[in-house]
Amino acid sequence: MTREERRESIRRLVDAAPLLPPEDIDRLRALLSVGTRRPPAMSPQRPVARPAAA
Repeated sequence: MTREERRESIRRLVDAAPLLPPEDIDRLRALLSVGTRRPPAMSPQRPVARPAAA
């Protein structure tokens, strides 16, 4: 199952949930969108400057 198929499957399950009020469905959709975002690109780390040995 591809990532897109999984997201669509979860959306169908959320939309079909009979006992959840609309505000809970909106909250679940918001949580789903957070979980599927890509993390920001990490900036390259610079080496830590260390004092020269005496």
